[in-house]
Amino acid sequence: MFYINSMPYLEACIREQMRVDTVVPLGVPHRAMTDTKIGSYDVPEGTMISVNLTMLSMDKEIWGDPENFRPERYIKNGVLDVASDKNLPFGAGRRLCAGETYARQSMFQVFAAFMQAFSVSTADGKPLKKPSRRIQGIITTIPEFWVKLTPRT
Repeated sequence: MFYINSMPYLEACIREQMRVDTVVPLGVPHRAMTDTKIGSYDVPEGTMISVNLTMLSMDKEIWGDPENFRPERYIKNGVLDVASDKNLPFGAGRRLCAGETYARQSMFQVFAAFMQAFSVSTADGKPLKKPSRRIQGIITTIPEFWVKLTPRT
């Protein structure tokens, strides 16, 4: 994983963005295959279960200040510390997304190339005063949002 070692802050920014803007807020639904117990809850066989990834990514006990975009939370002594990433955008355990490695590497390469090629600002050049409104559904989207791309020379 050469890219992680050579550009830890970029990888930390991508991880923090996936935490702040959970694309699939309720993850991929699963079904209990047998009667089971989750914490103090009895879950009967056949029950559909969804993990609320938005709540996980905004939990103050885990993140301290989840409302702040702070990529530094994933960096210890100048090195990316993947163990500090408690977010689960790709699931976990036996149900981990098979495409996670490909997705992470693709995001890193595309974002690195994009930021190397362009300067990005709001369309009107003014700083954002607050985050854009989110439209919740199976996936989270934002309303129409314009940015200005200026090629770097």
